[in-house]
Amino acid sequence: MKVVELKDYTPREIVRRIKELSAADSQNVAISPHAKERMLERGITRVQVQRCLEKGQQDGVVEKDEHGHWRARMKLRTAGILLTVVASLVKQQNGEIVVVITTFK
Repeated sequence: MKVVELKDYTPREIVRRIKELSAADSQNVAISPHAKERMLERGITRVQVQRCLEKGQQDGVVEKDEHGHWRARMKLRTAGILLTVVASLVKQQNGEIVVVITTFK
């Protein structure tokens, strides 16, 4: 997987693409093993994560992590909780996908 570089997108465009890809098809969203564990541990559903990616607001700055991935943090009040989802926009051979890194409430 190749991570999208900021020279290709501005931080605002990365958030916009995360929202567009998430809204277009749930197949565009991959949940990392770490995020799956946190979802189970914290009682967070895939539907809540999907909704946060589609309709959430950016929280903080889009930044590069220690692995070289550009991450955006999204927040949304859903099902009575304030949910945070941290996700990366990743470029693959056949297009871009959103990879959920972690989530918490």
